[in-house]
Amino acid sequence: MRRLRLNPDSPAFSALELHETFLEESLITPGPDRAKELMDAFRMPLDELLNVAVTHELGHAMCRSETEFLAEQFGIRLRSGLHPNCAGLQP
Repeated sequence: MRRLRLNPDSPAFSALELHETFLEESLITPGPDRAKELMDAFRMPLDELLNVAVTHELGHAMCRSETEFLAEQFGIRLRSGLHPNCAGLQP
């Protein structure tokens, strides 16, 4: 993750140039210690964090963008039941 200049504490990330998204196993089958760390760090229940992580990473993949703001706006709109349009998400 450091080689890709990503936050090593993040439970999910996308490597766009590799066309791959990675989710930490703890998002799906958490151990008690890591689950508490994630819930404390992101201030949300683990099942909600999984949903946020997946929709956020979909934003990176669908919009083909490394921009965190754009990925987060995509994820928010997707979780709200909207059909996000990458072009309409520019800051």
